[in-house]
Amino acid sequence: MRNTILTLVFCLFFLSLQAQDFVTIQGQVNNPRNNTVSLQIARNPLDTRDIEKYTDTLSAEGHFEIKFELDVPVPASFVHEGKKYQQAIFIQPGDSMQITYDPSIEKSPEFISFIGDGANDNNFLRTVAPNFVRKNQTVINQKMLRKSLPTSYKAYHDSTKNAQLAALSDYKKNAPISKEFEAHITDVIVYSHALTLMSYPYQRIKLFRNKKDTVTYPINYFSFLEGVDLNNQQAIFTIPQYAQFIDYYVHHHFNEEVIKKSENYAVQNYFVDKFDFAKTRLKDHSLSFILGANFIIGANKGKAALIIPKYEEFKAQNQHPSFQKTVDFHYNLHKKYLPGAEASNFTVVDSTGKEVKLSDFKGKVVYMDFWATWCGPCRRQMPHSKKLKKHFEGQEVAFLYISVDKDEAKWKAFLDKEQLEGHHYHAPKDRVLQIKRDYMVQGIPKFVLIDQEGKLVDFNAKRPDNPQIYKEIEGLMKKN
Repeated sequence: MRNTILTLVFCLFFLSLQAQDFVTIQGQVNNPRNNTVSLQIARNPLDTRDIEKYTDTLSAEGHFEIKFELDVPVPASFVHEGKKYQQAIFIQPGDSMQITYDPSIEKSPEFISFIGDGANDNNFLRTVAPNFVRKNQTVINQKMLRKSLPTSYKAYHDSTKNAQLAALSDYKKNAPISKEFEAHITDVIVYSHALTLMSYPYQRIKLFRNKKDTVTYPINYFSFLEGVDLNNQQAIFTIPQYAQFIDYYVHHHFNEEVIKKSENYAVQNYFVDKFDFAKTRLKDHSLSFILGANFIIGANKGKAALIIPKYEEFKAQNQHPSFQKTVDFHYNLHKKYLPGAEASNFTVVDSTGKEVKLSDFKGKVVYMDFWATWCGPCRRQMPHSKKLKKHFEGQEVAFLYISVDKDEAKWKAFLDKEQLEGHHYHAPKDRVLQIKRDYMVQGIPKFVLIDQEGKLVDFNAKRPDNPQIYKEIEGLMKKN
């Protein structure tokens, strides 16, 4: 009997511990715009589409209840009306909270309210956090990027950070907040500040594009890095600004310690070299994120053939399942596009409606250009394309210009107006999506180089304005 009682007590104790892992969000939606609400949690910075979603259908009276297990404190979104309305909230294991929401009074401070666990935390997010973004902040940042020197830019954002920390301190004097939430918001403020300053030199480069930026950075500009935790194993999953910050951080040091010290740095090695360099700066999940991000971007935007061999290194270092799942997807996607793989065949039409297949050009080197009439960068490459085509005139090289325009008539009119020469084809509506999938046309212009046997040579070939493409095509001609 005594053993039975002890067993029962133990079971009840164990169940009570388990119950602490459940979060219960219930409440009322007044004047609803649709019949659902959901709690959404993003915990995979390698894939912003990888979202945990917990949904409930509203009752006739507008009531809802969402219950799910949670292991650590996380920021989340309370969502109604799809993407139209999202309110940032903060939840912890064991929380029981009531939310009342009325979309008909969105401009009123009372449009959403919280009762129960974490109410003060979430009222901060509702009332104070929105003020962290100053009015016209985007415009202010653009003006400061153009006109401010590093010292004044840093001083402005230092004052912004201090004002935010002061607002947090003032709030908690009157409304006690959890230590977990305070730590989270403090990290958000610190990493947002660090990201803004870390990205400043590179945002200026983007802003001025080809113009040389003559700004000199004082020695103490990067002093803000002192005291910033570079390997925050919780923030990598909960604070997007941290993930962006460490990406800029690694890029900055790689640029200073590798690229600038190399007389003629081979840009095509950037993703592979940065992959190795990151190991000297970060560790654990933070390192896994940078390695994974570098692998994914390198496979999609760089030379997949160079970064794909790094897959086993990533797999050996990584300890997080969601990172592995995301990198696996890109690895399996790109390994079939490595040099030597068969180029996927497709059928397009010329301006007269005649169908042409890629395989019709077997026996020739093929340089493919995916473009559209509305694409400015595509059109800027056209003069260089004409020059490249003329250079190989009379030789066994086919230049295929594949338009992904939705409006075929506009494409034809553009050809007539610009008097464009070469093999110009249009991808019909019923085939364009498959062609774009097969060649991973995520952005245009995109160029692909194929050999005489119909095998891929470079799935992300150099643009016509790059002198190196002449040598690569000539090299293929010599092999025949």
